[in-house]
Amino acid sequence: MLYSPAVNMPAEPKVVVAHREDLWWLLAEACQLEHMIMCQYLFAEWTLKDKSDGLTDEQSARIEGWRGVLRGIAIEEMLHLALVANVMSSIGAAPYLGRPNFPQRSGYFPASIELDLMAFGEPALKHFLFLERPEGMERQDAEGFVPTALRRDPLSESEAMPRGQEFLTVGHLYRGIEARLCAAGRGRNHRVGRGRARPLGRRPLRKVLLHLLSRFFSHTDETDEQLGLLIGAAFDLMGEIIRPLGHALTKLPVGSADDMRNAGFAFEMH
Repeated sequence: MLYSPAVNMPAEPKVVVAHREDLWWLLAEACQLEHMIMCQYLFAEWTLKDKSDGLTDEQSARIEGWRGVLRGIAIEEMLHLALVANVMSSIGAAPYLGRPNFPQRSGYFPASIELDLMAFGEPALKHFLFLERPEGMERQDAEGFVPTALRRDPLSESEAMPRGQEFLTVGHLYRGIEARLCAAGRGRNHRVGRGRARPLGRRPLRKVLLHLLSRFFSHTDETDEQLGLLIGAAFDLMGEIIRPLGHALTKLPVGSADDMRNAGFAFEMH
C-alpha cells in the first residue's frame, strides 16, 4: 500500500514567520527544494531509453510519452523556483540559487525530506509521490529513504535570528509563507519590502545558467532587451547543451563490465 488517509498522524508544526529574516530564510529553503526536486525529475527523464537502445516503435512511443510527462513536471518545478525567486526580489532579497549536492538523505532539510538522483523506475516514482504528497496524507517513501536526523526544535516568535524549521511537506512550507505574505500585504498596502519582480519566461539550469539567472533576478539598470538576452542565453544553454549532454551521459558505462551500471549527470555544485 503506497498511502493511507491521515489517521492519528502528528500535526505538522506551525511554520513561524515572525519577521522579514524568517521569511527570507524560508524562501531560500524553498528555492533549494524546488531546485533539487527539479534536478531529480530531469535525471529520471535522461535515464529513459530511446530507439538507439533497440526499442520497438511501440515501446519508443510509450517511453517518449513518459519523457514528456517528466519534462513537463521539471518545467513546473522550474516555474516554482522562478516564482519563489520573484517573491524574494519583492522583499528586497537576492534570489537564492545555491543548493547542497546530491545525495541529501537526511539532516540538511527537515528530517523526513531526503533527496537523491534516481534512474527512472518504480522506486523513483514512489519517491516522487512521497515528495509531492498533499498535506495530511501519510505515504511511505521509496526503499532506502529512512530518516535518521533529529526533528528540528520549534521556532519561537521571540527569536531574533532565523533558522531551519520542521515541516513534513512542501505544501505546508508554502502555506506558512503564504500566510505571512497575506498578513504583510493587508498591513503594508500589499508590499512586504522593496524591490521589483519580473516573471521568468524560460527555464535555465546549471552553473553558467545560474549566473545568468542571478543577474536576471537581481538586475539594476539593464534594459528590457538586455534582460531578454540574459534569459534567452540561459534557455539556449539548457535546451541545446545541458539536456543533450545529460541524456548522453546515461549511455556511458561506469565501473567494471559486471556492474552493468551507467554514468549520469551529477548536478554537482561548487
